[in-house]
Amino acid sequence: MPLTTISSLRVAHDPQEADRLYDVALNQVEAVAESHFTGRNFTIRDLVPSDMPGNSNNEWTETSGSDNAYATTTAGNASAIADDTIMCIYGITFPTPTATSAPLVTALRFTVGASLRAQLDLHEILTFEQGGTGAGEAVVGKKGFMVTPIIITSQQTLKIEEYTTTATTAYQMHFHGFIAEIQGKTIEA
Repeated sequence: MPLTTISSLRVAHDPQEADRLYDVALNQVEAVAESHFTGRNFTIRDLVPSDMPGNSNNEWTETSGSDNAYATTTAGNASAIADDTIMCIYGITFPTPTATSAPLVTALRFTVGASLRAQLDLHEILTFEQGGTGAGEAVVGKKGFMVTPIIITSQQTLKIEEYTTTATTAYQMHFHGFIAEIQGKTIEA
């Protein structure tokens, strides 16, 4: 199946560039929501872990799959997103460092419905623990912005696959994005 949306991951070292990429994503999800929810009031809020299809966790936790293979993540397990909802993913962060010489995960693939939307190399945002960090030196994760945000509309399925180099290891991968939904919807009962 052909790649229908080309995206790349960029670390924005300049705060103005980060703000611009953030605004691009927000404007895109707002435009899609206005056409999708014609005549209905909607709200746009930040993406949280439990918004991901099939994920009831309130934490961004993952466990890597098999060595040297793509595996479906917990956060994007090919389930449909909620009805009357639009999801936008615009960035990724690995907040904890990789303590070994090789990263656990090196690439991601995003499939919406039956269409591959993006393949991302994570090299730019991976943080490796250097000698001396055990002495209390801070390690700061880098936020990668997608040049082309991924937008998923009501009832579309989202599958996120990770390319794993070290099997069955717990790690954190945060997705940054927005949720547009009809006003009055109950988020949590």
